[in-house]
Amino acid sequence: MIRYLIAFILSTAPFGANASVKVAFFEARDANGKIVTMEKGGRFIHVAISVGNKWMHAHPYWGVQLVDSLKKIGDPAVILTDESVADLNESQVQKYLRQKYDSSFSWEDHDKTYCSKLIANILQISPSPMQFTGTVWQFQNRARAQGVGVSPDDVFNELKSRGYHSWMNRCEQVF
Repeated sequence: MIRYLIAFILSTAPFGANASVKVAFFEARDANGKIVTMEKGGRFIHVAISVGNKWMHAHPYWGVQLVDSLKKIGDPAVILTDESVADLNESQVQKYLRQKYDSSFSWEDHDKTYCSKLIANILQISPSPMQFTGTVWQFQNRARAQGVGVSPDDVFNELKSRGYHSWMNRCEQVF
């Protein structure tokens, strides 16, 4: 029986095929277990993208970085993928790895970025008017850019509209 299971898994694995891009979305909860939001009605607080077998994201202290494991970022609530979109490789993202984190969330600053702006630039997602209405902003008094931008929820909604779907690895699908 085990032999058949292993043969099935190997026969359905995409050996030789290009891997597809994956985008991980993260939630955060407050001390009472309520979801912390970036915008009213939102769900996600952070986003990262696959680059080969690594993950890239914009960190508030270290700027844009590649990490070996998604667990080094956190436990994603959802991972979306689209098999028609090829995964990125490190040479494609070199220009982003020099960028520092932008705590003012300016779309116009091309030398700094934030997590959802990074993903939006890579996947060509257009910005929209920024709204700092989520619970995460309630007690922060720092200046933020006015104008356009993109939130993790904006990225999620755009990718869903493009046909991205929830991803799980093949072993999770079998068991």
